[in-house]
Amino acid sequence: MKKTIVIFSSLFFWFAGLSYSFASESLISHSKVSHLVKDYYDTRSEWRGVFRMSNIEKIRLDEHDRNHITAYVRYQYVAIPSNHEGRRDEGHD
Repeated sequence: MKKTIVIFSSLFFWFAGLSYSFASESLISHSKVSHLVKDYYDTRSEWRGVFRMSNIEKIRLDEHDRNHITAYVRYQYVAIPSNHEGRRDEGHD
């Protein structure tokens, strides 16, 4: 079964629509969604190669139906050393 996960950060409305396949009987856990969110942010988001998600502080999941989940995420990010934008900041979103 394919589920769509929509992710929102708590401050700057960063969001992404993700689609993943899960066993039809599997439950979506906070830890599974946290792993998927971090993987997306670190490897496919607009911030890949500049920042990495270091910690997910809070996550709320709203499962609308069997195929759609919204995740609201508050996370900490840190700059990747020697990134191509020269960024060195860190913070929370």
